[in-house]
Amino acid sequence: MLRIFLCVCLLVSCLIGCTSESTDDDSIFPTPDFVPEPESTSQPIPTPPVPQPVPEPVPEPEPVPEPEPEPVPPAENVRDLVGPKLVKSSIAKGEFNVDVDLANIRLTFDEKIAKSDIKLLDAFNKNQHWQRFIQDKEVILVDVDDDDLEIATQYSIFGTVVDVFGNERAILITFVTRAKE
Repeated sequence: MLRIFLCVCLLVSCLIGCTSESTDDDSIFPTPDFVPEPESTSQPIPTPPVPQPVPEPVPEPEPVPEPEPEPVPPAENVRDLVGPKLVKSSIAKGEFNVDVDLANIRLTFDEKIAKSDIKLLDAFNKNQHWQRFIQDKEVILVDVDDDDLEIATQYSIFGTVVDVFGNERAILITFVTRAKE
């Protein structure tokens, strides 16, 4: 039994000695050197480029000026069915800082005005009693009482105009007077 014990001890010490003092080159279980696989020797066959057609330059077309439309006289027995359009105003819609010493307001339309009920209203829809005059294509509101407008107040130019054919159009322009005199 002692012999077996000694043999086992000798074997264990031999194994320990072999593994601890050995290098990779003289180990009991040598590892093979890493050899990379050779690259594929087959090369892809180069394909010649496909010729592409070259587009021919297209010249820019020269702009052709559009002819001015010739005025067409109104045909007989043809009635205008569109109300007068506001084309110009001495006060713009939503304008701020309008002068409180404003003496008149001019509204210009695209056709002759036959009648109008346009008024100047304050923020509480109270009529300011400005006099209304019609001159051809214009409606003019005039301050005949020479009363200044209130400062920092919203006003509305509101009403309708009717052209000579009886076509009507509603007008609404709001503006605000300046905050300080």
